[in-house]
Amino acid sequence: MNKRLSTALVWTPHVLFALFLILASGLPKLFVHTPEFYAFVATIGLTPTMLPMIGLLEIACAVLLLIPRTTTIGFVLCVGLLGGATATGLTHPDATGVWPWFPMVFILIISIGSYFRSPELLYRVKNKAV
Repeated sequence: MNKRLSTALVWTPHVLFALFLILASGLPKLFVHTPEFYAFVATIGLTPTMLPMIGLLEIACAVLLLIPRTTTIGFVLCVGLLGGATATGLTHPDATGVWPWFPMVFILIISIGSYFRSPELLYRVKNKAV
């Protein structure tokens, strides 16, 4: 496999996930102010004042995931964020429908991307020197 193709395959999962996290999840929490959105937020136990903080956290996680020197901390924060989203979906199934499995797919995608982009994540698990 040539270098350009392998680089594209390594970066694609992280870039697509980061774009989704910023454009479809983070920015709407900052700028969408519809009654339907606030009704959904109320059903999962959040207040409208929490939304900007969550949106900024999602954007920060995505940016940290894309910066090469902070990929590891970005990966850990993204997995924590998606774990919280999964827990929210599992505890509020009536509000979210089939949504709880959606964050688990993203965890799998960024895990695969992180494995190829920064293999030192598994070195620590296997007690190997970095």
